[in-house]
Amino acid sequence: MESLEAYRRGTVRVPDLPDDTRTDDQALYKALVASLSEMGEGLMIIENRRFSFVNEAICLMTGRSAEELLGWPSFIFAFMTDERGRIMDNHLRRLSGEAFLPCYETAFEHRDGHRVEVEISVAFLHTTLRAGVVITVRDITQRKLAQEEIRRKNHDLQVLSASLEQKVLERTAELEKANRELIRLNQVKSDFISIVSHELRTPLTSIKSFAEILLDDADKQDIGIRKRYLSIINSESDRLSRLITDVLDLQKIDAGKMVWNDEILDLCEIAQSTVELFTPAFRDKGLSLSLSIDDPHMAIYAESDKIRQVFGNILSNALKFSDAGEVKVELKRLTDTPSGQPIIEMSITDTGIGIPPEEVERVFERFYQVDDSQKRKQGGTGLGLSICKDIIEHYAGTIKVNSALGKGSTFVILLPSVDQPRKKLGEVLVELGMLTHEELSTALNEQSKN
Repeated sequence: MESLEAYRRGTVRVPDLPDDTRTDDQALYKALVASLSEMGEGLMIIENRRFSFVNEAICLMTGRSAEELLGWPSFIFAFMTDERGRIMDNHLRRLSGEAFLPCYETAFEHRDGHRVEVEISVAFLHTTLRAGVVITVRDITQRKLAQEEIRRKNHDLQVLSASLEQKVLERTAELEKANRELIRLNQVKSDFISIVSHELRTPLTSIKSFAEILLDDADKQDIGIRKRYLSIINSESDRLSRLITDVLDLQKIDAGKMVWNDEILDLCEIAQSTVELFTPAFRDKGLSLSLSIDDPHMAIYAESDKIRQVFGNILSNALKFSDAGEVKVELKRLTDTPSGQPIIEMSITDTGIGIPPEEVERVFERFYQVDDSQKRKQGGTGLGLSICKDIIEHYAGTIKVNSALGKGSTFVILLPSVDQPRKKLGEVLVELGMLTHEELSTALNEQSKN
């Protein structure tokens, strides 16, 4: 018997089987070959590039009979087309005496065309009568399928793991964002309670104090003093009303319950009426208030009261924080825009105390107040400009401020322009000669009384 080392080198010497070989030896070889087939192991012998022996398992793997396989001019046709070059190259290298791998994977081509994955083990056949190679074959198709399934499942697990990891990261980011928002809202709540309680207390204290003075000394006060005290009470009442209005507007905007009664508006008319309303207050403080319009026909789609609120808030700030100089209101139509849609630019420029550069970006934040003694003296909740920003952005516009400390500020509002406002029925009737201006005025007065 050959040594174990010879077997490991891939060289197996099969004893010669002369014609007078004993019957029990032949029976033993047949039993061994049959056992290989029963175990599903294929056995084939190749001599002169042809099959000289194939067992039943080889026939099952290839879907062909032993007679057909033994009749082929080359053993190579049993393998898949893409494997034949590699198999023949290995076979020739073995015959030339080069070192070779005794075991490797390849594939048979079944009669019906499907691929049969196999693992082959090769050894030389050397006897006194014959020379060739003996190849044992194992069908590993199921193993390969299992490996592929494992590979696919591992890939799916990796994809799932990556997806879960990404979801965890996204969820973590969402939670961190929500946490930051909760912290911000908690701070807003604290600021709201602090500022509003202070701002409510201040006008109420003034109202109560001057009302008590009027009640205590009513018989001793002349008409001038009473008027001055009542004027203070009226002013503080207006201040209190504005505070309540701002808080209610803020609540409605946050709750999505703000009512927007939008229509096509003549922006020039709104600017003119608002400037006329504020002119006496500016004049009393020694300030000049002017309006410049480059196109008398400028319209937007919005609610009149909301736009007047924006104008009024910015003009109130200009009046509050300007002690000398002038305030200019300008309306321009911009046609050369990136979107091609005309835009109306409204700017309000004052000569007031200005805003520090590091605080310009924060003036539209809720409850934010510039830390300046004069501004603190003027009071305020820090809600006005925030509400203005909410209103302008609701109408697809933008609002910004440019300011220089000690020189003043310019608030710029951009809103989409729309077609000209429709004329009211009364104006149309006047143009058609069906009503006079006096008759229209009388009818409007009667309507307002009702």
